[in-house]
Amino acid sequence: MQSDEYTCVYRALLSFVLFAGPLPANLAKAPGLFYLSVSNNSLIGGLEPFATALAANNDTSRLFGLDASNNRLTGPIPNGLEKLGMLNPDFTIDAARG
Repeated sequence: MQSDEYTCVYRALLSFVLFAGPLPANLAKAPGLFYLSVSNNSLIGGLEPFATALAANNDTSRLFGLDASNNRLTGPIPNGLEKLGMLNPDFTIDAARG
């Protein structure tokens, strides 16, 4: 996703779309984002840039769920994300709780 401009996005279902590389931090800028699924892609690295972008927008309270399972993520689950109401625990196979 290249654009930094979004309309209201309630639920983004981006599973199986061949994403590769780190989770794009600009997804955290999507207004109204309540649930994000990026499972079954080829994401690598950690979730810290995404969590930092959420915190910068003061929007950690609006994101309720994140499914990043079946990727190659590493590192700890950032504090802002571990408190989500729906956090797919399967992705902690590759990302150790911090």
